[in-house]
Amino acid sequence: MDAYLVRLRFQGPIHVGHDEAGIGMEAVLPFLHSDTIFSAFCNAWASCSEGNTYLKEIKEKSVPAVFSSAFFYRGNYGGSGVKYTYYLPRPMLPLPGKFGPLSKTVKNAEFITLEQFINWAKGRITDFASAQLNGIGSTLNNYKDLYTMQLRPRHAQDRLTMASSIYHNGEVFFRSKPNEGGLYFICLTSNKEALAFGLKILQHWGFGGIRSAGYGKFSYDLEGPLGAESTFGELLFSEAEDANAHCLLSLYYPPKSEMGDVNYLAYKTIIRKGWFHSVESELSLKRKSCSMLSEGSVMRKKPTGIVLDLKPKDFTRHAVFRSGIALSVSLRINDFDTSIGEGVC
Repeated sequence: MDAYLVRLRFQGPIHVGHDEAGIGMEAVLPFLHSDTIFSAFCNAWASCSEGNTYLKEIKEKSVPAVFSSAFFYRGNYGGSGVKYTYYLPRPMLPLPGKFGPLSKTVKNAEFITLEQFINWAKGRITDFASAQLNGIGSTLNNYKDLYTMQLRPRHAQDRLTMASSIYHNGEVFFRSKPNEGGLYFICLTSNKEALAFGLKILQHWGFGGIRSAGYGKFSYDLEGPLGAESTFGELLFSEAEDANAHCLLSLYYPPKSEMGDVNYLAYKTIIRKGWFHSVESELSLKRKSCSMLSEGSVMRKKPTGIVLDLKPKDFTRHAVFRSGIALSVSLRINDFDTSIGEGVC
């Protein structure tokens, strides 16, 4: 498969439901999980007959594209062009406690820069001195200034009684030029047409929720195929020297053959639940829920994963696909005590 990089520039707010529900108000995430991206593409492909050929591949236990989750990027515009800084999830090993005075900083750094990630993957960031040398906890990791989160009050009116009620929706705004912020994802595919076809439709539909109010619409840049000599290409296609683990850049649902406890070194599970909209039947229904391993989880063997069909019990019109197929990169973990077994970071 070839690798492509897609940068998203959102034209307004985006609403992505949080993994953990808020109390009395709706919490949101500032990034997109890989299964959300995959499902959006499935809807786009299902919207016309040309795209149905891509859905047929999924039904035949193949996938036209594998997606990473969508992470942050920073675009700095200057006289010499645009310089992009990309962020990736911090691998969950080594454990934060190994970094001494920087332990709390490392634990709170959910995302690190691409350059920091590469050094982490090659086993060059293992203690306080190496973390400090690579700028962990410095201004390089200030990705939270790329977006603003806020609550917007909204009004609902009962159709029968005309009673009014107020509720709140969370929304995320990304910075615009000259120093823009946005999201990007990596796509592995042998069919660039499937990727381009989906993007042309989704830029008008948008990602996330409340799309009927214009949320989630974007413009995009499509780069690739990425060569092995590029930074991302090197990360994706070349094994780290003496690699002994793999780090997830997407969500992952293991098949039974990959569920051995010894395989998982450090991980976090998240519940995936919510609603789906059927383009074919014009219905919005609640899908079945499941748990997946999150981005940044570390395991011994290269994961594969499967696509799930999470359609509700009495819904028979079509499958409701949710991708648990893993996109991972090799990792070198130095001085790792294999007696620890699985762990949660």
